[in-house]
This record gives sequence, structure tokens and C-alpha cells, in this order.
Amino acid sequence: MVTTPATARLGASIRSRRITLGMSQVELSEQLGISRSKISAMENGRFGSARLLFEVTEAIGLDIFMLPREDRNAREILQVQEHQQSSTKGTRLRRSTDG
Repeated sequence: MVTTPATARLGASIRSRRITLGMSQVELSEQLGISRSKISAMENGRFGSARLLFEVTEAIGLDIFMLPREDRNAREILQVQEHQQSSTKGTRLRRSTDG
């Protein structure tokens, strides 16, 4: 599954809505009867099926057809994720070159 800017924004919107509702990934996955890893994958812009996407968005009350093209919360979450990923990559690189 390829993540595109559009799927990344949608995933970030799902994460933002879930957090706003005060739900953990585990709570949402248990409510839907799916694995937490599927919720995580969706929040990272990787969607397995349209049916699952609709079930998740319906469960959190997110109408994907009404999302604005440039959702501010989604962009902010993506920026934080990118910063965390770049920090983690730098740590891995330093550890691998230390020894």
C-alpha cells in the first residue's frame, strides 16, 4: 500500500478525530472488532479496503466527503510525525555508527 499526500491527510484526520473523542487506538479497534494495527495503518495513510475506511469513519463520526482539502489539524499532525520520524532516523544512524 502506497501512502500519498491525500491518504496521509485523511489518516491524520482520522487520528485527530479519534483523539478529540478521547479514544485510544485500542478502544476504537475493540469497538469495531479489528486489530489495533489496522487502526494505526489507517492513521498513517494506508487503507486496506473502502469498507473498513467507511466503518472507521462512521464509528468516529467523521464524514470523509465533507473534509476540507487542507485540514489544519491533519497538516499539524503530519508535521509532528515527520519531525518524530526524522529524529528517530538520526538516532538509529548514530547508534549504528557508534560501534
